[in-house]
Amino acid sequence: MSIQVQYPVSNPIVTVNNRSISTGFAIREDRLVHLNCFSAGYPQPSYNWTYPGGRSTGAFLKCAFTRNNGSVSCKAYNVMRTLDGTNSTEAEEKNIALNIDVLYPPVITKLSSNDKNVDINNSTIRVQRGDNISIVCTSDANPPATVFWNGQLSVLSTLTVTSVQHDALWTCQAKNNMTEFDGVISTSSATRNISAIVLYSPDVQRLQNQTVLLNTTLTVLCNLTDVGNPPASNFSWIRKDNGKVMSTGQTLTIKNIRLTDEGEYQCNASNIMQPITNEVLYGLSQSTVYINVEYGAYVRVFKANQSNNSIVVNQGETVDLVCDADGDPEPVVRIMNTTRGNESILVEIKGNEAKYHIKQANCEYDIGNYTCSAKNHYNEKRQLLALFVYCSPRTSPFSPPVTTLYRAPNDNVLFTFTIIAYPKPTSQDIVWYKRYADSWRLLSDDTNSVVAISDDSMQTQLNIFHVQLKDYTDYMVNVSNKWGSTVQVFTLKAQSKPEVPKEIQVRRTGQTEVIIEWIPGFNGGESQTFTIRYKALSDGSWMVFPINISHYIWTIDGLKFGTTYQIQMMALNTIGQSDWTQEIKITTLFDAGGAAGVVIIVAVLVVIWRHRRRGLITTKHCRTKRTSLTKYEDLIRGQGNNDASTTDGSYAICRIESSQSRNANQLETLVELESHDFSIMSACYAQRDNTTSAKISASGQTDVSTTDPEYVNLQLFPN
Repeated sequence: MSIQVQYPVSNPIVTVNNRSISTGFAIREDRLVHLNCFSAGYPQPSYNWTYPGGRSTGAFLKCAFTRNNGSVSCKAYNVMRTLDGTNSTEAEEKNIALNIDVLYPPVITKLSSNDKNVDINNSTIRVQRGDNISIVCTSDANPPATVFWNGQLSVLSTLTVTSVQHDALWTCQAKNNMTEFDGVISTSSATRNISAIVLYSPDVQRLQNQTVLLNTTLTVLCNLTDVGNPPASNFSWIRKDNGKVMSTGQTLTIKNIRLTDEGEYQCNASNIMQPITNEVLYGLSQSTVYINVEYGAYVRVFKANQSNNSIVVNQGETVDLVCDADGDPEPVVRIMNTTRGNESILVEIKGNEAKYHIKQANCEYDIGNYTCSAKNHYNEKRQLLALFVYCSPRTSPFSPPVTTLYRAPNDNVLFTFTIIAYPKPTSQDIVWYKRYADSWRLLSDDTNSVVAISDDSMQTQLNIFHVQLKDYTDYMVNVSNKWGSTVQVFTLKAQSKPEVPKEIQVRRTGQTEVIIEWIPGFNGGESQTFTIRYKALSDGSWMVFPINISHYIWTIDGLKFGTTYQIQMMALNTIGQSDWTQEIKITTLFDAGGAAGVVIIVAVLVVIWRHRRRGLITTKHCRTKRTSLTKYEDLIRGQGNNDASTTDGSYAICRIESSQSRNANQLETLVELESHDFSIMSACYAQRDNTTSAKISASGQTDVSTTDPEYVNLQLFPN
């Protein structure tokens, strides 16, 4: 027999994800879980689930919960049957209800402020610079979140900002930790930003005072160090002394500026600020600039003794120079003497008027041009005034003449004479003279000389071209006006290196010596000496020795007999030296023994005697050296001078020339020679000064041949 014992359901038990739950549980929002409801009873219980938003049957329930769901319940029940199988009218049921704690992350629900000047609109606020701000951040979360503002030191849900200055972005953050029924812990947070738009006035940069030149254009820009928020949109320039609006733009421009434009100007920059209220607020910034109008310096008047442009005074009178000038900035005023191209400053001041007092006007130093100068950093202006002082002509102390000039022949020479005089002399008042011997002769222009006079007649010049010997003399210029006259004497002297000695030749040849003679060239205006050099043809080196004499004959001894020599010479003075002469060649005599020498001497004497007996034509050339410049003229010009009264430096040359051929066989005995008259040789010797002092040999010894006067200056020339 089968017995079925029926009994009512027991109190149901609910598990969540296989975890038993008695009274309730905590679960994160939207988490899907499995709930199982179990109860004991016979017949088998049936189950009904009631949960927020719906019902279901069966022991199992799969669902997720949203915030604020409240609770969930499970009902277990059964119906007992009779033996015949019909249902009992009595049914048994049991219920279990669970409280659901739905966890969810924070949500920032509100940003608010109690300040009437702050209105939060779409997470944006508009405030004026300098305002204080207080904003409360509200959040919703389960469990409740911790609310704070990023960057703020304290953890508070209220943001406090004192005297806000700039646009900013602030962030509110809410954070919570959620622990579920099964021990799962999660952290969540939420943030919300709020932007602050700070409204403020523009800031005008401090303007610098302006300095501008008269009649130019001035432009001043009203710069902003901060354009403001919103940016400045209105500019204006106002002249402060009369309130006149000069410009409505950011730039002030004054064209062709005048002195009346000088003054203080103000730049205004503004914007329109409209915060949360309907009240219109204007932001304004200002800066001022002073415009200083300057102008260049100029001379109002420059006068002397109340006279402008020019003035004439007598020697010794008083002259007062006054210069009145103006300029901004204040000019430097000078009174200067600018007569000779130099700017000699007489007085200098910084101001408007300069004065200079000439106690006694002087022709040399006070006559001329005076200049008043007014100068500032813009320009310099000048005004001229001429001062004349009556006086006779006189030498200018500023250009003293060079009265003595040295020039070589064929050079050019220029004598210059600068004067000071008033009234100025005319060209007829300037006369040049040239000295001839002891008299002055009027000098007129010719091909050799030209007289020039400057345009102002204050300078005259004598120009001599290609100087000749006759030009080495004195010159005089006479300058006059109605007050008097002055003269100046100039001297032209020669000064150059000497000319090359002329006509160097051998006067006599011996076995170991030769006697040479020459004609000096022009000495260049200075005393000249001579240098002789010689060498044998077979020898490459010259023997050189100077001759400090004024005679023009010299003995070279110490030579080798029967040897050919080359001989040259040159002249020297303090200026320089001439070129060497063309070389001459001479061969010394051979040593033929004593008898041969006697025969040669006898032969020479016989020839001389025969020429005299036959009345041969002879010529006698005696050259003398002059001691002064004029005495050189004959030598330079190639003219002979037979003046018997020669100086100590003179010498005589007797040259016996024959137009007939000499007969080599015409020899006479020595006895015959002794009985004849040697008148020609004696006459020549009588003209000659003592030349033995000039016959110092190259070795410094006196040539013994000079003791025989018949051989001195004797030279035979074969036809």
